[in-house]
Parts: sequence; structure tokens; C-alpha cells
Amino acid sequence: MSKETDKATPRPWQIAQYGNEEPASLIGIVKGDTTIALLGNSDHKQGNIAANAALIIRAVNSYDKLVEACEADLRLMGNLLEDLERIAGPAVISGIMGRMRLTRATLALAKGEVKL
Repeated sequence: MSKETDKATPRPWQIAQYGNEEPASLIGIVKGDTTIALLGNSDHKQGNIAANAALIIRAVNSYDKLVEACEADLRLMGNLLEDLERIAGPAVISGIMGRMRLTRATLALAKGEVKL
């Protein structure tokens, strides 16, 4: 993981609703008793606060597994590439190398090594 994500509050994170309003006008992202972030806006009648919090939670809680999957995919493709160099044509090799470039770029973005 990156230095920034290593310093982040350990996962998994959860959603905590504050108040009794439906839909909620204030939602917290928490880990146990620690409040990580509060989400709220003046347009809470749209219910988008809960959806935004759910998206953040899903992204944060899946981050480690997504990075692991990308790294494992790169290792597998590298091994396949070595084997295929002996038996496959250039089109197959080019396709695998393209996928590896895409996976490396995705991984670099996820690790904060590049910015959008």
C-alpha cells in the first residue's frame, strides 16, 4: 500500500446516521467510536447523502482487495507472457502487454502514485 493509505484509519469503515430525519441530513463515516468524516448538505430531501456515504464506504473498504487483485493480475500476466513468448504470435503478446499497461496505470492511480 502507499504511505498515505497506511496512515489512514484501519478498515472496515461504517455509516452512522445522526438524528431521526428520513432521509438523513447528516451521516457519519466511522470506525468504532472514531468519526472519520461527516456528510451533509442542504438538499437532503434527495437522499443523496446516504448514497454518497455508501459509495465512499464501498470504495474504501474494497481498496486493499482491489490493489491485491491488480498486483496478482500483473504477476499472472507476466508469467503468461513468458510462456507465450515461446508459442504465440505478436498479436497475443501485444494484447497481454496492453492489459498489463492498463492494470499498472489503474494500480498507480489507486496507490496515489499519479493524479487524474
